[in-house]
Amino acid sequence: MMKWIWLVVAMLAFGAAWQAGTAGMLALCMLLGFVAILLSFFGFLAERVGSVAQTQSGREYELLAKARGAAQQKLGPRPEPGDEP
Repeated sequence: MMKWIWLVVAMLAFGAAWQAGTAGMLALCMLLGFVAILLSFFGFLAERVGSVAQTQSGREYELLAKARGAAQQKLGPRPEPGDEP
């Protein structure tokens, strides 16, 4: 949610820079706009990386479970402690 707020702040800051009457106000609005754009970009990037990481960990878990099941079938059932052949 915060990434969208930073995007709106950036748009408002650039709009205020367009209407700025002094060089100081222009510089302040442009600085705020660029910082807000950067923060919004990092917010979108973090969401994307997080969604890919969750998917990747799920695939790794399935692969490990499948490999463990195949190894268990290949070896056969485990003998219980105390059982003698």
